[in-house]
Order: sequence, then structure tokens, then C-alpha cells
Amino acid sequence: MYPAKSLSALLCLVLSMLHATAATPPYADNFDDDTIGSSTPSEPAPESGLFKTTNGTWSVVNGGILGDHEYQNSFSASGSPIASSATLNFAGSFGGALTSDFSVSSDFKLDTATATNSNITVGLGALGLNDSFGGGSTGAYYLADVDVADVGTPGNVTLIRIVRIATANTFLVQQVSNVAINTTDTYRLTLDGAYNGGGLNLTLTFQNLTDPTPAAGNGTFTVSASDPTPLTGSYFGYRDRVNNAGTLDVNFDNFAVVPEPSAGILLAFAALGMLRPRRRPSV
Repeated sequence: MYPAKSLSALLCLVLSMLHATAATPPYADNFDDDTIGSSTPSEPAPESGLFKTTNGTWSVVNGGILGDHEYQNSFSASGSPIASSATLNFAGSFGGALTSDFSVSSDFKLDTATATNSNITVGLGALGLNDSFGGGSTGAYYLADVDVADVGTPGNVTLIRIVRIATANTFLVQQVSNVAINTTDTYRLTLDGAYNGGGLNLTLTFQNLTDPTPAAGNGTFTVSASDPTPLTGSYFGYRDRVNNAGTLDVNFDNFAVVPEPSAGILLAFAALGMLRPRRRPSV
């Protein structure tokens, strides 16, 4: 038998190897320092991490529709659904037995979103069990997206939703927003997760950054939902879909995943500050 210290050292080594390629929050990537043409942008240490893509064409582009380096997703479907994703693994920071509050966000701008008897969605994924946001029992994740083109149900354009994608999909919330979709404006999606007891509260915010004035077609729209049995994956990233036939060309920028301190943690820090002994003034 191995001594306890040796087993402990071996376990630490295995865990460090598993997390060696994991990204570390707070993670922020505006893609400006990534190589043009790269499909797997990354950030240097300590943020680290490397995007893993599934389906579609993902590429860092120069001087795109947002004016600097962006991460572009382009693909088409012709009669059957195609979902395209780009993910980062945050093992050791989120997921598993951890209950760390989080916020994941990104800006985006449409170049082309043409649906043919289908709908097209652009969105974020969180707490995924695998790197492809594949759904099912082994690829469950939270999907937070917006309908950017819809021929089947035109009234659903700008519908935003939070869905638990698993063996059976659970629509936690979905509601048509008052934020118009076009190929001129820049938008932002933000998904916040806050643990409460054994559950997880999720809030999705959809913003028009070009014209944030609260008026018809502009401003901000927010929906919220709760999941009493939170998912435990560690993958965050993008997930877009053409649901039957159509073409999507979208540019992303300013992707960020950050931990959010819970109210309990903030109160604990406040208490520590109050209990800290005062120093005598120096003379």
C-alpha cells in the first residue's frame, strides 16, 4: 500500500493535470490579441483556457462588423437543425460540488440571419457537462439565447429564454422582449447565476448597446427563473442554432466569465471587517 502522503501527492498531481487546461475566472477575452484566422482563441495565464468548437465555422476576424478583432460564427442548415458551439472549461472554479455564483456575458452583432421555414437563435451556454453542449444525460447545460430570425413564428423574433437542455428539455422561462433585432446595432447577452440554498437562480439580460434608451426597439429586457436541482458542469461559452433551413453569420466580442460574490460571502467579509481589532495610532 502507498503511504497516505504519497496518495495525497498523487491525487494533487492528477487534479492539477485535469485542470491544467482549464480556464480561470475572472476570464475576459476581446479577441484583439488572438491570431487572425484562429478557430480556438485563448488567453494567457493566469486566465488560460482554450476554446473548443463544434459544428459551423468559428474564426477570429480582423476589422469585422464591430470594428476590431471578433470571434465569428458562420454556418448554414438545409432541412435539419444544426447547433454550433464554442466552449471553455472552468473545472475547479465552477461546477461539480461548487456553488460559486457566476456571470457570463458577450456582445454580438449580426451580419446575416436568414431563416427559411425555421428560426435562428444566438446565445450562451453555462454549466455544461461536456465541451460540445450536446444535451442528453452526458451533455446537459443551461442555454440562454435570443431568437434573431423566425419564419415559422415571426412573432417570436426577440424572444429570449433560459432552457435546461438535458435528456428532456425544460423551458425555465421564455418571453418576447421589446428589443428589436437588426444587422445595424450591437447587443449584449448576460446570464447571471446565484445559488440559493440547494437551488440556482438564473437571470438573463438582453441589451441594445447601440441605443440603450428605453423605448420601442431599444433598451434592456430581463427574465429570471430558478432550478431547484442545478446542473454541475464546468463548461461555459457560445451556442447558436439554425433550426431547419437558413444561414447565420454573427460576430462576438468581449466574452467574459466572472465569479459573483454571494450575499452571504459579502456579509461574512463585512463581519470580519467589524471584528478586526483596531490598531493603536502611531505617533
